[in-house]
Formats: sequence, C-alpha cells, structure tokens
Amino acid sequence: MYAVIGLLRKKPGVTTEEFRTWWHEKHVPYVLRNPGVVHYVTYPIDEVRADFDEDKFSDDVHIDGVAVIYYESKEVYRNALESKALKADKAHLQTGVDAEVLYSLPHVHKGTVTP
Repeated sequence: MYAVIGLLRKKPGVTTEEFRTWWHEKHVPYVLRNPGVVHYVTYPIDEVRADFDEDKFSDDVHIDGVAVIYYESKEVYRNALESKALKADKAHLQTGVDAEVLYSLPHVHKGTVTP
C-alpha cells in the first residue's frame, strides 16, 4: 500500500466546526472518488499537548487536522495524479474556503507496529 499524509489548517476566520463540516461533508467525498483510493483516515486535532512549547515554533506549524489517504500502490497513486478526478479535487482544495493543505507527504506504508 502507498499512503499520502496531509497536514491541514483552517483558514483565518473559519471556526473549528465550519472547518470540520467542510472537511467531512464536502472534502471527503472528493477524495473517495479518486481512482485507487482504498482507505482514507481523518484526524481532527482537538487540543495541543500541555507540554508543547509554542515559542519554539512559528504560527505556520499550527495544524487543525491530519489526513492519510491510502492507495493500492505507488504506481496507482502516480496514475491518479494525472486523473481528471484528482485534478478536480485539487481545484476543489484551491477554491475551498475552509482549509489549506500545508504538506503532502507520500510514503510506502509498511504496516502498523503495535507495542
């Protein structure tokens, strides 16, 4: 499997509730219609750890959610990048009023390690 990890941040003036509604009700359906997507997981950020030292980071580090999109393989992901569905998804993100993707980090998913 091949995973793409996205770090999302709501735009200024957008409430947490508006962001999450947009993400789950409008954005998730766009992702799921892309070819080769086998699993999509969203992780809304509820709070910052009490011991997190915000002085060490700029405002650009703040994120409101993490998304992990799983594809069948790296090849399927690369083919999806050229698909009309994914290009429409990119346009959806660019015109979306509620969020921006800070980073997109593709990687090979090797499985889960459980202690």
